[in-house]
Amino acid sequence: MRRRYEPRPNHARLFRNRKKQETWQSDFRGKIQLQDGIEHFVGVTIRRTFAGEEYLAIYLRPDLPISRHVLTKV
Repeated sequence: MRRRYEPRPNHARLFRNRKKQETWQSDFRGKIQLQDGIEHFVGVTIRRTFAGEEYLAIYLRPDLPISRHVLTKV
């Protein structure tokens, strides 16, 4: 029987981005719960320096629901 995943502070879970269609999209995606208890989205992209050395570019953003509202002109 599988145990349900329980997020722990400062631990991320990342999965390969199988929906990636553009080069600017993350290679890996996931979530991290920071020490304050708020979950953040994590994006990781594999990049290369001009010398050809690989490195990981990592970014975080709050995991907020996306608003589908369109701004209207006033």
